[in-house]
Amino acid sequence: MSKILSTFLVLLLAAGAGFAADDKKAAGDKAKANEEMITSLEEDGDIDSFDIDAGVEATIEAKHSTVGKSSMKIVIPENSGDKWPGIGAFDQKFTSLFPEDWTPYSEIWIDVFNESETPIKMFWKFKSDGHTKQFGKDVSIPKGKPYTIKMKMKDIKNVNLASMMYMKLFVGNMPVPTIIYIDN
Repeated sequence: MSKILSTFLVLLLAAGAGFAADDKKAAGDKAKANEEMITSLEEDGDIDSFDIDAGVEATIEAKHSTVGKSSMKIVIPENSGDKWPGIGAFDQKFTSLFPEDWTPYSEIWIDVFNESETPIKMFWKFKSDGHTKQFGKDVSIPKGKPYTIKMKMKDIKNVNLASMMYMKLFVGNMPVPTIIYIDN
C-alpha cells in the first residue's frame, strides 16, 4: 500500500498517528488510514512549528478548514521586494514536524484556499543534504475555492529524499496583500 506524505502546510504524513490532545485526535480521525496527521492547525501554538518570514502574518482561524475546525490564515504583504515572503519549515523546525527520510512516502500535499481577488503563483521549494541539494516547482492556486497542491515524491528531483531538511511555500513581489488559508 503506498504511503502519502501530506503537509502543512498542511501536514499529513503516512502511517497513522495519535495525538496528545483530544481535539487533535478528533481532527485526526477524519484522516485516511494511510496518513499520519502532523498538525491539524487548530491552536495558536501550531504556528510556532513553522518558519514565517519577510513580513508574513499567520493566525489560526475558524475558516476554510478541511480537517478539524480551523486552518492557518497567512497574509503575505505587498511589495516585499526580493525578500521572498512565505511559510516553511527549515532545519530543526523541519525535523520537529517531518521525518527526515521521505523515501517511504509516495506523495505530499497541502490544502489551500486563496481568498485573494486573483489566482496566485507560489513556489514550492525542497532542500536536503545541508541545503546543498534543492528542487522547486511553481504552483498556481485559483481564487475563491478549496484547492490541493500535490507533488509525487518521484517528481521531486535533485534532492536526497532520505535526508530532507527544508520545505517552503512562498511568492515573489506581490502588488497587493495576498491571503491564503492552509490546512491538512
